[in-house]
Amino acid sequence: MRVKLQFYSTVICLLGIALGFACKIWFPTMWFDGYIVILLFFYLIEMIVSFLLSKYEGKMSQTSLEGKTFVKKYLLIKLVKLFGALGLIGVYLTVMKDNPDGHQTEFTACAIFFYLINLAMETYIVGKHIKNESK
Repeated sequence: MRVKLQFYSTVICLLGIALGFACKIWFPTMWFDGYIVILLFFYLIEMIVSFLLSKYEGKMSQTSLEGKTFVKKYLLIKLVKLFGALGLIGVYLTVMKDNPDGHQTEFTACAIFFYLINLAMETYIVGKHIKNESK
């Protein structure tokens, strides 16, 4: 599972870079300097999540005690990731509040967009892995 999560994190980051370059070329008014910060934040968070979840490799059966502990820790990781993303948005908005062209709306929308993509993909991969292990 660790390799799958790291692969998916790398693919999402590369797609984000491609999307950023496309945005910079075709829609230059939507480009903002903080875009790369969002990509790096989610890439680093996913590497940490894959490391933390790799400890439960082979122990994710839904009926075992380790499986229940895994679910609790996984939900805790998701909560910390949510607060981290909100904290990133809050820090950016605080730093750029005096800058009228700080692209606060674009940064916030982009961060939420990447958070939702990461949430969906990670949940799908982990859920699929749990189902395969419980068989």
